[in-house]
Order: sequence, then C-alpha cells, then structure tokens
Amino acid sequence: MEKDNKRKQIGAWLIEYEGIIRIVFYLLITIICTIFVIRNWCEVTTFTFFSNFNGRNLLFLVWIALLLLPILGSFEAFGLKMDFWGKQNKDALEKAKEEYERKIVETEQKQREIEEQSKKAGEGDV
Repeated sequence: MEKDNKRKQIGAWLIEYEGIIRIVFYLLITIICTIFVIRNWCEVTTFTFFSNFNGRNLLFLVWIALLLLPILGSFEAFGLKMDFWGKQNKDALEKAKEEYERKIVETEQKQREIEEQSKKAGEGDV
C-alpha cells in the first residue's frame, strides 16, 4: 500500500512539475552548447560540410535552433515534431492524470467491497 502511495506521489510530482523540468533541461543544454560554441567560434563558423566534414558546424546549427526554439514555440521537420511550450501535451497529460486517479479510486472501492464481503462471509460462518 505504501508503494502505491509513493508511486502516486512521484507520478503527481512529475505531472505537476513537467513544465519546469522541461525548461531546466532546455536551459542546461543551451548553456552547454553556448559555452562550446563560444570556445570554438573559429572552427564552428567555417562551415566546411562537404570537403572536410566538421561536426562542430552541425553543433553550431543545433545551437542556433536551440536559441530560436522558444521564439517559434513549436517546430516540425523531417517527421520530428517539437512543442516547446507543451500546449498540445498538456491536455493529454490532464486526461491521463484524471484516468489514473479514477482507476485508483475504483481499485480502492473494489478492495473495500471485497473486504466487506469477506467480513460478512466470516460473520455468517460463526
């Protein structure tokens, strides 16, 4: 029973703070990329994609995309869909949370009914 309560608490915490976790993760990646781009500015801005492939050029483009992502809000390309503000996922998360809570209540009610039936059966035998 305590395990279920802990799982409920962790699930509720993740749902409640999902937006904050996403923003912190985004900021962390952006800061790391920014530090790398600034330290390697000369190599990153050469743009030699075809003669000598330099993966750092690609990282520079990813850094630019990371900087533009909050401005655009959502992005879709090459089958990859990103929704920075999580507007589309928010409704789905709320529905999943409600369904999860409803199932927990149903399970608890069934457990109570089973306990009551077992008590009544135990009283009937005596």
